[in-house]
Amino acid sequence: MSLRLLYRLAVSLLILGAAALLAGRFWSQQPSRSKLGTDFRALAELAEPSRGSVLRVAGPGVEYTLPAATRTVRILTNASLGSLEAARAQRRAEPDKRWRYAIGIEELDGAGKTLRRRVHHLRRELVEVELPGGLRGTGSFYLENGAATPLPVAMLRLDLSGLDQLARLRVRLVGADAGIADVLVRVALPAPATRRGVEATWNRMSDGQRQKLARSNVFPPGLLSEDERRNLIESRWRPLGPSSEAPARDIYVLSGDEVGAPVDPEVPATLATGPSRVVSVQLPERGGEVRIVLEALDARQRFPARVALRWIGHSAFERRAATHQWQGGRFETTGKFGGGWLELHADREASVRIWLVGRDAQTEITPPLEYLRAWSAHNDSPLEFALSHAGGMPTPLRLTLRRLAAAQTRLSDAPVQVSFLGGGGELRHVASVKLRPVASRHDAPSPDGTGMRVSDPVEAFFNVPPGVRRIRIAAADPVLANAFVRPADLARAVRTPEDATAPEAAQTAVPAWFALQPLDHDARILNGASDVLTVQGRPPEDRPELAAGRYRWEDFDPVDDGAARVFLAPREAGVPERADAVGTTFRPISRDARVTIVAEPGHASARPRIAWAAENPGALRYTVLVDGREWARGAASGIAGEFTLPALAPGAHRIEIAASRQVRWYASHLARGAPWIRRSAYRFDQPLAFDIERTSGAAEFVAVRLFRPAGARTRMTVRASIAAPGPAGGIGPHPGWLFAERVHDVRPSGELALPVAETAGAKTDAGMPFFIPIPDGAPRGRYRVTLTPEGGTAWVALSRVNLGAGAKPKLILESASDAD
Repeated sequence: MSLRLLYRLAVSLLILGAAALLAGRFWSQQPSRSKLGTDFRALAELAEPSRGSVLRVAGPGVEYTLPAATRTVRILTNASLGSLEAARAQRRAEPDKRWRYAIGIEELDGAGKTLRRRVHHLRRELVEVELPGGLRGTGSFYLENGAATPLPVAMLRLDLSGLDQLARLRVRLVGADAGIADVLVRVALPAPATRRGVEATWNRMSDGQRQKLARSNVFPPGLLSEDERRNLIESRWRPLGPSSEAPARDIYVLSGDEVGAPVDPEVPATLATGPSRVVSVQLPERGGEVRIVLEALDARQRFPARVALRWIGHSAFERRAATHQWQGGRFETTGKFGGGWLELHADREASVRIWLVGRDAQTEITPPLEYLRAWSAHNDSPLEFALSHAGGMPTPLRLTLRRLAAAQTRLSDAPVQVSFLGGGGELRHVASVKLRPVASRHDAPSPDGTGMRVSDPVEAFFNVPPGVRRIRIAAADPVLANAFVRPADLARAVRTPEDATAPEAAQTAVPAWFALQPLDHDARILNGASDVLTVQGRPPEDRPELAAGRYRWEDFDPVDDGAARVFLAPREAGVPERADAVGTTFRPISRDARVTIVAEPGHASARPRIAWAAENPGALRYTVLVDGREWARGAASGIAGEFTLPALAPGAHRIEIAASRQVRWYASHLARGAPWIRRSAYRFDQPLAFDIERTSGAAEFVAVRLFRPAGARTRMTVRASIAAPGPAGGIGPHPGWLFAERVHDVRPSGELALPVAETAGAKTDAGMPFFIPIPDGAPRGRYRVTLTPEGGTAWVALSRVNLGAGAKPKLILESASDAD
């Protein structure tokens, strides 16, 4: 064996012995791999391990003894999230969410006297990335069982020059957001080297170490110059262990080569139902076959259980309900549903997932949870919002108010006081909002399992004059509030029917109201003066009178004469049969039909109307026999028309029709057959104005149905201006808000081709409805609705549904699916 080899072996043994001795005395930077967690065991072999000290709020902190003449140190901190799932939920509620914490640093002399104090406020976001092995995480991780999740590192570099007596540093965690369990801190000092030491250190490095050190350089390690190698070696830092007792934790950090693209921290969407929770899901516009799966959240809950399903279609008349028995830990059912909403309720706690079943595959349509941060207001801690006014006009303001309480505690009905302040803080006006809170079955505090419940929102609207610059909300019992505004002259923009019928439309819909943030929102989040809620969309309200057939139509004529035309259109799905509508309901008949005639209530006989419709215009001669006797003979021309038969006794009859050409025939006053409705619409190629008399203070909805020429494929814009008989009166509160200017972007229905009577062959589609809400509390009197067409021609009908019977009908919506 050569002397050189013996010398190198002796040196190696000395180095190993010294390293073993030092390992017992100094801070260990290479943590044990014996505590590896199951999920990240393989990843730990790819990561760079490091050890740090754990800081907690109100803890003593950790001290570090500095070498003499230390001029700079580097402090690395990783805030650690106590619950990754809760953090994901917060991030979904607030996409720009940043978790905040504050690190206090004291610079001490040898006797422990403080030379200087400083506090650094840091913010970090939750960014998850794709990891090897199909995992995902933040790119750094702890491996102890139950350990928290580290957020991205924050680096501080302290300049300590000028402190000749500096001997120690003390690092403390002085504040942190509620979601932060603790903070891991690591301290490092520069690791300078002489020119000779630089070359020796470089030569002793492995290829992997050189690659890692040079990864930010354009050239590979083998092409680096001597100066570039020296800069890399001198830029290194060596860790400094604590000199005081402190809990330690190992952190593993993956390099950029080991992590993939950022991913959304969403997990497969699940909704929760239970005895006090209803799940509402908007189905695709055209519906389809739907698969529903429930998984019990607690297998120890008793059986059997019930699952109630309710389908709410686009029309106010379309409703269907069913109840299923549930045995075992999993429930599954499949059914066909039209477009609209599906409500689901189970009498045991369960998760819910929903799929749309296609011919070749299933598509999950479980909507992700939606989150809303609501701000707490109390007399001891009022909530304030700043207001600005566009163009010196009053600003519409909408408040939503909720109460929060323990599950078995009564929700407080204490009123809420809203103060309106001028630019100098002077009080301009005070309003009181009464609350009658009802525990919500759709919304809940987040996360679940808090033992709390929240009320459904109560809305209050205000017309705020330009002199008001702030609003202040307070209440004797805490209230959760959100504030929204909109420019006074901004038209309400609606896409018809997508904004009401297509779930994906919500992502691109123009909001009716724009949320305000309170003046001190950051401090309120940090101090716990807000609550995050999970909220759901709601289907249209049920109208029992409609389902029972207790209503009547009221059609409106334009103020100025318009060109009215009549045609038959299919009746809306789900509309109940009504005895008083037999005269306006037509049903198809053959040219030799045996029918049952029914009379309107209170009438001993009926005078049926016979309608005909052709594919093309032309002359028509006809003869009608009733029970073998000629009752009508005549001639007509065009594409559609009607005539009336003499009075007939109710009961069975035979109707025979002889005609000169092939047409479709319909008759009113029939007991059976597919229903068609006689529509009267006006040519719509210029503005049309309608007067509506409002005799009730309740909310009502005016239905506009737009009939486009058959085959139309382009959308059409309809501007609606609503002139009220007078102002709503005062600042408020008002129970609703009237959008005086509306813009509807209307899609053609693309269904059927309906001949229009008294035209030279015109045909229209089945019509697309939209609605103009007149809100609760709006003034009574005469309203003028002016409709202006843009980008096409059409026929238009304006109507409303009067609920109940008799001389005092309540005004209400035919179908409120796109009302706001």
